[in-house]
Amino acid sequence: MELKPNLFLIGAPKTGSYSMWYYLSKHPEICMCKDKEPHIFSELNDNYREALLATQFSHYKGEAIIGEASLYIPEDENAERVFQMCPDAKFIVTLRDPIDRLLSNYQYRLGRGEEKRELSEIFKNGLNESLIDASLYYKHLNAFLKYYPKDAFLIITTENFQNDFEATLNNIFKFINVDANVNIENEGKLNVTMSSTSLFNKIFRWNKGSKNWNRPNITEQRSSLLPDFIRNYLSTKGIKESKLERKKLENLLKGDPFQSVIKALQNDTKALERCFDIDLSNWVYINKLTKGDIDI
Repeated sequence: MELKPNLFLIGAPKTGSYSMWYYLSKHPEICMCKDKEPHIFSELNDNYREALLATQFSHYKGEAIIGEASLYIPEDENAERVFQMCPDAKFIVTLRDPIDRLLSNYQYRLGRGEEKRELSEIFKNGLNESLIDASLYYKHLNAFLKYYPKDAFLIITTENFQNDFEATLNNIFKFINVDANVNIENEGKLNVTMSSTSLFNKIFRWNKGSKNWNRPNITEQRSSLLPDFIRNYLSTKGIKESKLERKKLENLLKGDPFQSVIKALQNDTKALERCFDIDLSNWVYINKLTKGDIDI
């Protein structure tokens, strides 16, 4: 039997797609790919797609839903390829306040050593910067809307998922026609970004991959060698440091050099609301972070 996904997760970096992949894997009627980002439908894997499908879904036991979790919004060139192979697929799109996502992604890149520039330098380059482009959700979803109807997409915001976990999952389960009464335990935030200066991050570098203490695997549960009280202390310390760094970045964004990019992100958000008839007024940053506006 040739396995083909009938569900795809689409997201941008730091929008909660990792958590979505993990929690959906807990439902008995859903078989999610073993790895969060196998990139099965990437052009680079054209010659290996069947082997990837067999490996990623080797644990398949007849579940109604077969889910792939490595579509990123900026990689819209994959839309046609996905449609050709899976024309009846549905999509869960995880989105986050564009400014909130951008800042979180920036801190993540700093922590991994992938980014060394100041935020102001990145914003000078405008919408061509990958960090900024990944927050233009409507722009990139248009690539998929050329092939699929709007009702094939369910928009899930990170904010709603965090604030109303059970209701959000219930809505998802109804969308993909599986038992909505299955109880999934909320294990809290997964794959949390740590400060680049955090002792926890410097020593263990666990925010680099799937061995994060807060980044579980769906087929192999890992445990930390550290006692819980030490692990919790270090992670709390790292998160506090990240919040202090984050506040500095937020204050920077109120300056003149950032306003044109912020306006473009606001326009993209409005287009997204109109297209999918959704209310994104709880995206505090993108709605209030304009020159002279109130403190966020």
